[in-house]
Amino acid sequence: ARRFGLGVPAAIVRAMPSEPSKPSSSSFEGDFAPGQILIGRYRIIALVGEGGMGQVYLADDLVLGQPVAVKFLPQHLAQRGEGLERFRDEVRHAREVSHPNVARVHDIGEVDGRTFLSMEYVDGEDLGQLLRRIGRLPAEKALEISKQICEGLHAAHERGVLHRDLKPANVMLDGIGRVRLTDFGLAQLARDTDEGRLMGTPSYMSPEQITGNDCSVRSDLYSLGLLLYELFTGWRAFTGNSLDELRVKQQHEDPEPPSTILEFIDPVVERIILRCIRK
Repeated sequence: ARRFGLGVPAAIVRAMPSEPSKPSSSSFEGDFAPGQILIGRYRIIALVGEGGMGQVYLADDLVLGQPVAVKFLPQHLAQRGEGLERFRDEVRHAREVSHPNVARVHDIGEVDGRTFLSMEYVDGEDLGQLLRRIGRLPAEKALEISKQICEGLHAAHERGVLHRDLKPANVMLDGIGRVRLTDFGLAQLARDTDEGRLMGTPSYMSPEQITGNDCSVRSDLYSLGLLLYELFTGWRAFTGNSLDELRVKQQHEDPEPPSTILEFIDPVVERIILRCIRK
């Protein structure tokens, strides 16, 4: 915990073990059972996460000889079609992104008609969980994490890969606080395969994205600004009781400057955040 710079128990923020912990199969409720081998390569250990973007399993990659995360896309997203093919193309690009701050994508495959991704397994927690537990981070640690997020995003953009859903939940932190960005392109897949409906997280969407238009590098930078705003202040830049309310705010309103929330924030950091979210 001291190494990570947070006043939390070492049992919560721990060093990465030499082998991933293997959850008890008695609590397993996933679609694939522990010990099951997929396509002759991935041996399932346990279900480690489940949400709107699918089930995630910890597995042994019998080819690479290392633990991996295997993420099965929801059936309604993994249907055949142009959207899925575009996503496959994006995954091929994402595989070329090799950077310490990006969760490495290994492969995309299919088993029993279900599409999955295999990627680097990060033994840790996401930034959203951390912020909910402790509030905002100390300024020095927030700056360290921010730099890593920026470096990872820049590496992806250099390869022509957009994230489209940058938010705290898609920023993983390992046991020593190193950042990995995850889930590149999943929001676009959701939009492509769900008849163009708005997909993603409205609180972190750019004005063009929240109105259903195409994304660009600028869109990712806008989301980055909203993420950094929350990282440094502990508060979301925009909140609302409905999608329509958030849409109006993202298009026409400016959030309170971070310096009105914090007693002190580095003026350079504040300028960067406000520049990212400038309309």
